[in-house]
Amino acid sequence: MKEQLSNLKKDLKEASDEADRLKKTLGKNTRQVTNEIESILSKNYIERPYYHGGKYNGKSMVCLMDYSHSSNIMEQIAAHLLSIPYLDDSQKK
Repeated sequence: MKEQLSNLKKDLKEASDEADRLKKTLGKNTRQVTNEIESILSKNYIERPYYHGGKYNGKSMVCLMDYSHSSNIMEQIAAHLLSIPYLDDSQKK
């Protein structure tokens, strides 16, 4: 029984470590285009506050949707997206 308990504790430790690793990686963007868009938003004072779990809150969305701000922000995002080279299906791997 002691060996069985030891094995269970080891499994629990491994599962806990895996859960911690996933918590650190969840919510992080691995795609560069997403990071660049978030950088543009951040430069325009639209932040993802940590106290909302890293999600954009209402204040940020009001700022984004306000026409005086949004037109400039959307132009910056469009310019960035249009600068990304197009790959057709034959070039994808």
